[in-house]
Amino acid sequence: MPVGAESLYEELATEPAKTLEYARLAYVGEVDDRWDIRGEEAECLAQELLGSLKQAL
Repeated sequence: MPVGAESLYEELATEPAKTLEYARLAYVGEVDDRWDIRGEEAECLAQELLGSLKQAL
């Protein structure tokens, strides 16, 4: 995993980090890509990532 991705996992709260890991696993085909049942988790992750981006600017 690239160093930037590792540091992102460390900065996220536990649940958004788990969602990001799920997204990674789905991307590489290790789990079924079922976002239809993970909408709330995806929204939480998006908000966390947006907050991190805003802080970086």
